[in-house]
Amino acid sequence: MHRPLTLLVLVALLSACGENSAPPPAGSTRPIVLSPPVASANGSATGPSLADWRSRLDQLLPAADIAELTGMPPDTTPDAARSDQLSYRWDAGRTFEYAGTRVKKRSLVSIGPIRTGSTVDAFTALHFNPPDERVRARLKAEVTRQAERRNMDEQSTAVAHQLADGFASRKPAERIEGLGDAAAWATGGGDPTLYVLVGGSTVMLVVNVADDPAANRSTAVALARRVIGRATGGGQR
Repeated sequence: MHRPLTLLVLVALLSACGENSAPPPAGSTRPIVLSPPVASANGSATGPSLADWRSRLDQLLPAADIAELTGMPPDTTPDAARSDQLSYRWDAGRTFEYAGTRVKKRSLVSIGPIRTGSTVDAFTALHFNPPDERVRARLKAEVTRQAERRNMDEQSTAVAHQLADGFASRKPAERIEGLGDAAAWATGGGDPTLYVLVGGSTVMLVVNVADDPAANRSTAVALARRVIGRATGGGQR
């Protein structure tokens, strides 16, 4: 149930952070973009794009690249296939403490989904602009409107509002300079994730292969450079 609700909240978030929002200070919200391409003075939906690789994620980020940069065993097979995401998990001997015992912690690299229709302005607003009270109010109203439009029941509407509150209060992402047209490293909850914008499309890279946060970040950036190089025909930016 949460996946459709999450998409609903993202639609509402985009509406709440629309063209009338204040200029972006440092901060973040989750940057999945679902709106159609829009021209912008600070970004373009033309040129090389990640969108052409949606059905070829295994070629956009081959397992050999992951093995080289993370130490993943070369015979690791991906998780059950999803059309919009490719994930690898493996045992690297890592553990964490839970209820007084040590529990195995599998390493993870995941790519996707790829979303179209973003600009640098939209990406910036969604990643680095924490919603103020006005935007929060607009988000709440938009979630209510979207829920009514979809004839959602009271329980589902309440869950959607909870998700919206979570989106609006997440820990700010870190801006990664010199990677694609824009990039954000988010560690506010769950597995650390790198979001990258290239030519009007965004892709997310989940990288949790080390207990050192800096190591996960550097590995994610290295993997992203491989992805961008392929998507742009070798012309990394």
